[in-house]
Amino acid sequence: MHHDQQFSGKSTTVPLFEGSAGLGKSFLIKKYADDHSLQFWDCRLANQLPSDIRLPYFDKEEGKACYAVTEELPCHRTDGQHLVFLDEVLQCPPAMQKIGMQITHDRSVGNKKLPDQTFIVAAGNGAGTRSHAERFGIAQANRFCWYYVLPDMAGFKRMLEDSGSYPMLVAFLESNHVAYDFDPDKFDGQSNVPTFRSLQEAGNVINYQMQKSSTGNLSLGRVASAAIQGCIGSKAAGALDQFIQIYNSVGSIDNLLADPDGCEIPEDKTLKMIISCKLAGCANDQNMESVMRVTQRLGDSGFDSHYAAFVAKTIAVQSSSLLNNKYFQKLAASVLASTTGSIN
Repeated sequence: MHHDQQFSGKSTTVPLFEGSAGLGKSFLIKKYADDHSLQFWDCRLANQLPSDIRLPYFDKEEGKACYAVTEELPCHRTDGQHLVFLDEVLQCPPAMQKIGMQITHDRSVGNKKLPDQTFIVAAGNGAGTRSHAERFGIAQANRFCWYYVLPDMAGFKRMLEDSGSYPMLVAFLESNHVAYDFDPDKFDGQSNVPTFRSLQEAGNVINYQMQKSSTGNLSLGRVASAAIQGCIGSKAAGALDQFIQIYNSVGSIDNLLADPDGCEIPEDKTLKMIISCKLAGCANDQNMESVMRVTQRLGDSGFDSHYAAFVAKTIAVQSSSLLNNKYFQKLAASVLASTTGSIN
């Protein structure tokens, strides 16, 4: 989204992002607010009653009935730039839809106005996503500019890679195309499914188990396995278990580090991703040169490869003590140069 301060403060047509659960709609809108230094107001209309938004009371001094507005909206503010996020708007019962109509169209709650520099955004899980969506009338629907959000696995993996915090999860997703095999029409209403949100939660479980490992291999155990299956369902959890078995079967990469220029590099992409994980996980001041050399050989064209970028980003986040290591700096600079086309 491009933020036009002048336009967003005057337009009464509010962008509404509709899509399946767990795609990251709320996350992206919060990130948008942070990136543009907008104060973020999260108002989840589906969780509230009209009296939660606009509470009537009697003002004895004035001798009249008045309304107090929820602190989840910036009606009491007169300064700053704000983003009001009406989340789960498509799950609102009709009474709350009418509250939302006034917020979006009149930019007010009753006679309490929103500040001039307020950008309103809405999101929700639409009809057909098995998320108990309510039907909108034309009057409500016409207050919004509708955007349909589709799952983008490549974008999700890119976000995980850029964070540098989920190397095992990225490696699994790179090697397993059925990890996100979710059709809302087949949802049985009683078991979990692999959405981007639940996959990331499974990644948190994996990270925790890896931190406990002293061997470099991953052993989930019964409790962690049950937690992952509870997050992403039995089918995706089974695929992850198979990936972990392959990961553990690769074993130590000490032989690669001992002979970085002469060791045998497998052709299989899954094994290359696993080696990338292990390289990033074992990197230290003593072996960083070997890590760099093996990383260079994983791709067909040296540092100009997905594997090199993956290793560099992961080390940068998880091993910040290596940021001043000259071999890490060479790796990072080579990856950056290859992506910008500045290497001859």
